[in-house]
Amino acid sequence: MKEKGKINIFFLIIICVILVFLTLYFSKNIFEGVVLGIKICLNSLIPSMYIFMVIACFISVSKIDKYMGNIFNFMSVKLFKISGETFSIMLVSFIGGYPIGAKIISDKIKDNQLTSKQAQYLLNFCVYCSPAFIISGVAEPLWNNKKIGFVIYLSQVITGILMALVCSFKQQEIICIKEKNTYNTFSNNLIYSVNNATKAMCTICSFVVLFFGIFSLIDLLTMPNEYKIIIKGLMEVTSGCQIVQNCSLFESILIVSLFTSFGGVCVILQLISMLHNCNINFIKFILIRVLFSLVSTTIVYCYILLSDINLECFSSVKKYSFHMYNVSPVSSVFLVILSLMLLLFYDKSVKIKYSC
Repeated sequence: MKEKGKINIFFLIIICVILVFLTLYFSKNIFEGVVLGIKICLNSLIPSMYIFMVIACFISVSKIDKYMGNIFNFMSVKLFKISGETFSIMLVSFIGGYPIGAKIISDKIKDNQLTSKQAQYLLNFCVYCSPAFIISGVAEPLWNNKKIGFVIYLSQVITGILMALVCSFKQQEIICIKEKNTYNTFSNNLIYSVNNATKAMCTICSFVVLFFGIFSLIDLLTMPNEYKIIIKGLMEVTSGCQIVQNCSLFESILIVSLFTSFGGVCVILQLISMLHNCNINFIKFILIRVLFSLVSTTIVYCYILLSDINLECFSSVKKYSFHMYNVSPVSSVFLVILSLMLLLFYDKSVKIKYSC
């Protein structure tokens, strides 16, 4: 075992040396890739996703999800074998997108409100791409039409509902969230929500910038453009959606649907970082995501073929623009500073525990 450990360390050292060499030798390319990733975060991801993430977090930590659970309790128990309060996690995931659903599930495990087995079950249908990103961050700048974004988003919602129905056939008992009788003020809930959304947003942007730096090296490889689209899209959603501008309109819609429903390696790494101590089988989770993305894309394909939608009426695929929002560098810097101040001055001595 010791020899095996030494060999692993030796290979890690070699890999690190190679990465350092590549970073130094191709520093200009990596610099341009990182800058591009930062631009996408400031002009696309943060404006389209951040507010939705705050709202989703606030619904989760306040009493709102309990009221939502009471409304849908009968339906969720009969159809999905989960209580109304548990079903609210699925509803919040619809709004917030990844990684909000996984973050809520992780918090419930750490608070002993869910078991690892229950969490594995919920992850099958509680991970979605943000509707704000699909509609405002992709469909509008890429095709100049929000309807396509709604179609792609609704296909993922329908797929999630189908997955929940199929999974419920093997589920023997009703999954319920253990209740915690605690109360928190509106201000505490709001601060916690902004804090959590900011951390999640920083995690997303960090991975996006990292992967765009890696993609700058992939661009140097001599290979067909189609292979680059597949590699980038499967690794990071934003990049995959950006480069489909070279495809036909029909192909670009299907590719965006496939990439956004799967999430990519970037999203999976984010979920692993949040659920690393929760005994989750990520191999099983990835296989479910592959199935999820195939079903979702098939729904989009069937809709285009069977409906009276006319692709010629839509604007053709155009160059992905990063000027979708009127964002200045100064305002972006202030946004980052305010977020850091919130994180630094938040009273960490007070541990706020929430119930659903």
